[in-house]
Amino acid sequence: LFEAGKLMAELGMPKEALATFERYLELHPRGELASAASFRRCGLLIGMERLGDARTCLLGLRQSFPSDHRVSEATLLLASIARVQRDWRICAERYAEYLRATDAPRAEEATYYRLVCLEEARDSQLAAAAQSYLSRFPQGEHVERVRRMMAR
Repeated sequence: LFEAGKLMAELGMPKEALATFERYLELHPRGELASAASFRRCGLLIGMERLGDARTCLLGLRQSFPSDHRVSEATLLLASIARVQRDWRICAERYAEYLRATDAPRAEEATYYRLVCLEEARDSQLAAAAQSYLSRFPQGEHVERVRRMMAR
């Protein structure tokens, strides 16, 4: 069932894939592939632009599988959803939470987008966070934008 869901997703059949992963999770809520099925389900919801449902799915994944290696990626996706929905406070909090994770492979990206959220929220942490970005990523992709943020 899990493999069928993967195949459907790869073939561009998101609704069918979503239904298949949901069926898998009904039958095997704690199965060997339950966390993977849940994460794929969340990704399909994002792809279908069902962001409210995706948010609920990602929060559920973090609660149901707190030690799963996908939790940090789920947190990053939650931050991105909050950014798209212009929920600046939650956005900044989620990016900060992702950055506190032991494994944050997309740290520069998350640090930058956290700055964007802090700026939009007019948060007093912006200057210190911008300086931290420049210290950690002196050759980073967003250095010039961060410097412009600091100049405002």
